[in-house]
Amino acid sequence: MKHISTNTAPTPLGPYSQATVHNGIVQIAMQVAVTPEGEHYTDHSLPEQLRQVLQNIKAILEAAGSDLENCMQVTLYTTDLSQGPDVNKVYKECFDFDLKPARTVIEVKGLPLGFKIAADAVGAVKANSV
Repeated sequence: MKHISTNTAPTPLGPYSQATVHNGIVQIAMQVAVTPEGEHYTDHSLPEQLRQVLQNIKAILEAAGSDLENCMQVTLYTTDLSQGPDVNKVYKECFDFDLKPARTVIEVKGLPLGFKIAADAVGAVKANSV
């Protein structure tokens, strides 16, 4: 198993890896709207937070030898399911290709530090990266 750490995504908020890779599968830890420089987007809108979350996932996938097109599954955790149309719009912008990853959306009572949305993801390492 390989642990992934990149400065193009935020440092984990706790004692865990940004991602792990095993047998060509990338498992990304939950990401919140924190920039690689450590700026917290807690006061930003849910769509703005989601853009940062997905940017973090993209950066971690790339550090692991993958990319968004090789992302297999995304789980979104949100404190407000009523913002589904905005979530779908941002998601479609970020995954702007035909074969999108499987997705689960779960409404939660709260997220760390007051964030409105978070996500984790699973990807596949690109064949030419191994």
